[in-house]
Amino acid sequence: MLRNICIALIGIVWVLSVGFGISKLYNYEYKSGPVGHVAKQWPSGSIIQPHKNLFQLVMVVHPQCPCTRATIGELELIMAKSQGQVEATVLFIKLRGFDQQWVKTDLYTAVRRIPGVNAIIDVGGAEARVFGGTTSGQTFLYNAQGQLVFMGGITASRGHSGDNVGRSTIVALINNQPVSVHSTPFFGCPLMNETRVGIAQKRIL
Repeated sequence: MLRNICIALIGIVWVLSVGFGISKLYNYEYKSGPVGHVAKQWPSGSIIQPHKNLFQLVMVVHPQCPCTRATIGELELIMAKSQGQVEATVLFIKLRGFDQQWVKTDLYTAVRRIPGVNAIIDVGGAEARVFGGTTSGQTFLYNAQGQLVFMGGITASRGHSGDNVGRSTIVALINNQPVSVHSTPFFGCPLMNETRVGIAQKRIL
C-alpha cells in the first residue's frame, strides 16, 4: 500500500515538473518584448539618412542574442524579395564597457553579407532609442513619406525560422499589396541585457 502511494506521489511530481517545464519553455519562446515609445514618423534625430524614394527598414539587434540568428535569415529573404525597393539598416547595440569584438559576432558578419543592408554599431543603444527599440530583432518599416507602416518581429516565435506574418507583411507593403496587420509580436533578448551568451568576453576597463 505504502509502495503504491509513493509511486503515485512520484508520478504526480513528475507530471507537475514536466508541466512547469513546458510552460516555462512556451513563455520563453512566445513572450513578446515590451513596446517602447515608437517613432511613428521618421525621427529627425536619426543618424541614418533615408532615401526619399524607397522604403526604409530598421532592425535593432543585440549582437550576443542567439535567437536573432533566425531573424537575420528572415531579413535576407525580405531583401531578396524586395530588391531595389527598400534600404535596410541593422543597428548592433554596443553596450558601454565592451570592445568592438563583442559586437562583431557571426550575426554582424551575416548581416554585412546581405546585399542592400547596412550594419551600424550603435554605441550605448542611442540610435535604437530614437526609434523606440527595446528587443533584439525588433523591426521597423517606414514608407517613402517617412511614415511608420510596420513594427514588430519577423519570426513566428523566438529563434524559429519559417513563414510568418511579420515577414509576409513587410514584403507585401514594400510591393504595394494590401495587408491585414501593421504590427506583430517580437521575440528576442532585451537590447540592454548584459547577461546573454558571450558576456564574459573582453571588457574595457
